[in-house]
Amino acid sequence: DDEVVLRVLRTGRTVEVKGHWPVAARVTERRGLLLSGALVAAAEPLTQGLIAGSPALMVHHVSPGSEAESAGLVDFDLILSVDGAPVESLDALRDKARMAEATDQPLDLMLLRLSSEAHDQLFVHERRLLPVQHTQPVGPGSSAASRSPAVH
Repeated sequence: DDEVVLRVLRTGRTVEVKGHWPVAARVTERRGLLLSGALVAAAEPLTQGLIAGSPALMVHHVSPGSEAESAGLVDFDLILSVDGAPVESLDALRDKARMAEATDQPLDLMLLRLSSEAHDQLFVHERRLLPVQHTQPVGPGSSAASRSPAVH
């Protein structure tokens, strides 16, 4: 872990806060799941132990014009549950997505989102229904790792 120094303005004074930021795997070394235009992968290490329930999965990117964007997903959403149950791995999310696609039902996602300045809370819960139009594993160890994913 590398030391991180944050400079914070507190009561009119600049205060330095020092600490260690958990090391994250390089983006090119991560497994992910492209799901209706949202790239989902492991949550950043910073969230582990700091957020109740320690969500395992995070939306890392939402493609413009995708089903995920239309459903209201945004970058850095933490996935708390899918169809009412916690999801602890990409494989579990992939299985739920395949089932939803086979039955033509949307995934019922409960997300934890960093709130805007308009809210009095740091995080807000958001419920989103995501139609499953396209599911593709990406990254090391996936069959899609050797080709560029098609984003729908």
